[in-house]
Amino acid sequence: MAELLLSFTSASQTAEVAATIFGEGEAAAAALSELMANQFGNYVLQSLLRRLGGVSEAQGAQAYLAALQRVRDAQSAENYGRSILARLADGSVDGEAKA
Repeated sequence: MAELLLSFTSASQTAEVAATIFGEGEAAAAALSELMANQFGNYVLQSLLRRLGGVSEAQGAQAYLAALQRVRDAQSAENYGRSILARLADGSVDGEAKA
């Protein structure tokens, strides 16, 4: 359901959601950790990262790269971080498969 809701957000709304998950501070770190540990949360993170990656302006691209780095930094053997990064590497940022 959260993935579907993300598909209807504006760029500014997507940025707000991303800031609460990929931003600075303990609350954002806790939100990211919780989503990465959840078997369904990882799909929400993939959708959010794809939405961020689909923004063409420089600020959106910077937010996407910063979010990817947060996922890389938070990945462990106990969460879905590697899966998230692998799924994004297997497809383009908008979710379409690479040729």
